[in-house]
Amino acid sequence: MSRRAHLDTAGYRRALAVPAFRRLVAGNVVSSLGDSMSLVALLWLAVESSSGAGRALAVGAVAVAYYAPGVVVGLTAGAAAGRFAPRTLMAADSGLRAATLGGVALLALADEPPLWAIVALLGVASLLRPLGEAAERTITADLVREEERLAGNSLLFGQAQVAMIVGPALAGVLVERVSVALVVGLDAASFLVLLAVVLSLPATGARVEDVERPRFGLGAVRRFPEVRLLLVVTFCFYALYGPVEVALPIHVAGHLDSGPATLGAMWTAFGLASVVGTALGGALRGDARVAVVAAVVAGWGLAVAGIAVAASPAPAVAAMAIGGLIYGPYQALVTTEVQRRAAGPALTPVFATWHSVLMLALPLGVVVGGPLVGLLGSQGALLFSAAGTVALAAVVPFAGRGVASRVRPGAGEVV
Repeated sequence: MSRRAHLDTAGYRRALAVPAFRRLVAGNVVSSLGDSMSLVALLWLAVESSSGAGRALAVGAVAVAYYAPGVVVGLTAGAAAGRFAPRTLMAADSGLRAATLGGVALLALADEPPLWAIVALLGVASLLRPLGEAAERTITADLVREEERLAGNSLLFGQAQVAMIVGPALAGVLVERVSVALVVGLDAASFLVLLAVVLSLPATGARVEDVERPRFGLGAVRRFPEVRLLLVVTFCFYALYGPVEVALPIHVAGHLDSGPATLGAMWTAFGLASVVGTALGGALRGDARVAVVAAVVAGWGLAVAGIAVAASPAPAVAAMAIGGLIYGPYQALVTTEVQRRAAGPALTPVFATWHSVLMLALPLGVVVGGPLVGLLGSQGALLFSAAGTVALAAVVPFAGRGVASRVRPGAGEVV
C-alpha cells in the first residue's frame, strides 16, 4: 500500500457491501436521530420541571446525569469489558437506554413530573454508555476489513453529525407542537430499533478465556503506547476546544459587533462542513493516516486563529466552515488508528477507557474557558486555544513511531 494518502470513494461501497455492517449503520441512523432529538427535549423537560433560581440547577443536573455515571463505570469497569461479547455489551446498553428513556417519557406525561426521578433514570441510562460505544467500535473492526475501516468509521460518525444538525431542529418543532414525552418516547423507541439490529448481528470478538485479567482504569491502554499517546493528544485537543465554545458568543457580540444570527450561522457552517470533511476523510487511502491526524489538529488551530482575527462576520463564518471541514475526519481517523493498534480481545476495554476519559475533556475545557476569557478577553482566549492546538499537532507524529502496528486481518464479509 502506498504511504501517500489519496482519495478512493470505493471504500464506502466495499464497507456497505457487508450486510451486517449495513444493518449496523441503519440502526445507528435511527438511534442517533432519536438521541439528538431527546437532547433538546430532556433539557426542556428540566425547565418545565423546575422554576425560578432552581432552573439552572435542574438543567445542569439533567445534563450531567446522562453522562457522568457512565464515565465512572467506564473508568472503573471498562477494563473488564473484554470478558463479554461486544454484541452482548451493545445490546445491554441499547436495552437499558430504551427502558429508562421510556420511563422518563412516561414521567413527562405528568402535570408535575418529579425531577429527582427523571435525573435518577437518566443516570441509570448512562451507566453502560461507554461500554456500548466501545463494543460498537469493536464490532465495526470485526465486520469490516482493515482496508475499509476508515470508510466504515466515517459512515458511523458522519451520520451522527447529520443527526446533530437535523435532530434538534425537529425536536424543537415536536416539543412545541406536541409534547416532550413524545420526543423522549421516540428516542426510547429508536434504541429498541438498535437493539433489534444488534441482536441480528453475528457473534464477533474474542472468547472470554482469551482475555487477560482486567485492569483498572487507564491500565487498559498500558500495553499500547501509541494508543496512549493518541488518547493524550485527543484529550488535549478536545480540552483546547472547550474555551472556543465559551469565547465564541462573547467574541461575536463584542469583537464582531454582531448578534445571534451570526453565531447560529457559524455553528451551522461548522456542522455542514464537518459532514463534508468526514465524508472526504473516509475516502482516504494509504497508510499515512497519523500524518493526516496531525494536519487536522494543526488545521483546526489555524482556523480558530482565523476566527479570532476576522474583522467582520463573513470571514469569521468562512473560517468556521473551513475549521469544520478540517475537523470532520478526526474522530474516524483516530478510531481507525486505535482499531489497528489495539486489535483483538483488548479492543473493547481500550475503547471503554478511551470514551470515558474523553467525556471529561470538553467539560474541563469549558470550565477553564470562563476564567480564560475573563483574563485574556474573547479574542485572546481564541488565540490561546489556537496556539495550543497548533503546538499539540507537533506531538502527533510520535504516535506513529516506536512500536510496530498490531494489525489483525479483517473478517471479510459477514452476514
